[in-house]
Amino acid sequence: MNAALLMMIGAFFVTLQVVATADGAEVRAKRNATEDAIMVPALDPGSASFASFNLPTNIGSLTVSGTIHLFDDENWPDGDEFSDQNIDPQVFNINKFETFKRVEIADKCVGGEVRAVVNLEYWFSPTVSGVPPDTINVKVSVNLYEGGGCLTTDYEDYREDQRTLFPDQRQDMTIKVPGHGGGSATLKLSLSHEKNT
Repeated sequence: MNAALLMMIGAFFVTLQVVATADGAEVRAKRNATEDAIMVPALDPGSASFASFNLPTNIGSLTVSGTIHLFDDENWPDGDEFSDQNIDPQVFNINKFETFKRVEIADKCVGGEVRAVVNLEYWFSPTVSGVPPDTINVKVSVNLYEGGGCLTTDYEDYREDQRTLFPDQRQDMTIKVPGHGGGSATLKLSLSHEKNT
């Protein structure tokens, strides 16, 4: 069998790939050998990686709990008001197809005028090199308001903190919001990432 005949036979055997599109999956021939390096699996647009295929759908859970200290600075002769309030324990399931989530975990008030709203964001990025693919990132923000009631939206101050949690890791976080004279807040949270076994 000569080389020309072998080349003709080789032309009929092409590598096929399944490619995800907005309309579903299509089958097409791979254009060249280097295409493997640029193909992204259709697991999770924008953040999928080959490592993600080995993860269960439910990666694990993020548990959040803590306290917040609120302070209302009153003018003399009125006395200052303060309160330590619990942030009820909350559990969020981490799903590899839902790579970002933002939720409000607390809305607390003291003195009928100082209000703190705590928001939690979490996401995972399985394409980041050097970390386990089920590592998650957590950002907590505290918005402080002071006005004429516990539903006030009169902005006073803001602070945030961000952490990276490896599987089966726990971290503590403290965020102090000094305010501008009318009130202040100190948030203490415990963050725990538990992977599914």
